[in-house]
Amino acid sequence: DWAGSAFATCAMLVFARLLELFPGIPWPVMLIPCLIVGGLLGGLNAFFIVRLNLMAFILTLAMAGVFNGIANWSIKGIQIQVTNKAFTGLSGTFVFNVIPVFFLFAAVLVLLYSIMLLKTSFGRSILMCGGNPNAARLAGLNPKKIRTILYINSGVVASLAGVIWAAQNKMATWNAFTSSSPHMAAFIGSLLGGVSFFGGSGSLAGAFFGVALMQLLA
Repeated sequence: DWAGSAFATCAMLVFARLLELFPGIPWPVMLIPCLIVGGLLGGLNAFFIVRLNLMAFILTLAMAGVFNGIANWSIKGIQIQVTNKAFTGLSGTFVFNVIPVFFLFAAVLVLLYSIMLLKTSFGRSILMCGGNPNAARLAGLNPKKIRTILYINSGVVASLAGVIWAAQNKMATWNAFTSSSPHMAAFIGSLLGGVSFFGGSGSLAGAFFGVALMQLLA
């Protein structure tokens, strides 16, 4: 989903604005509307792609520009400072004084999604729909429903990435990801990790190590 970085930007701005408007409310509570925003944006992409049959590659690329433009307009091109120390302090928190807490969170997320993909019927349905949607439909699956769920999930996970970026940089801005192009790194890293461009095969662990390899070389 090429719009993933835009999802992260929009959700991050919503999160930062809520922290600014309601400083007395614990920051984990603010995650709820942030994740809802990401899920809704992912669902909007799913509507255009799954229901209206628009080309996913072009549509998500175009919507990324639209969402980034809305984000820029909403804050008039300025930055929102994140001053909640309980939240920003997470970026300097280590488990056993060695493992960054955000790295551990990413590793746990990869583990959970890997188990879901490889050990559950829904995960196998995802691989089947990716490899051969027609055969999956004849087997009784609903490829449109599964694709919709995946687009919504993409928006939710991207929202978490935006929140983590805000904690690390103590601010939120509309162009946080326009120059770094994390969606390209995720795309290339996934291919390096053995994920098929045509769908139907691959693993979260492989994609994780592919991205890690790119970051290590960088």
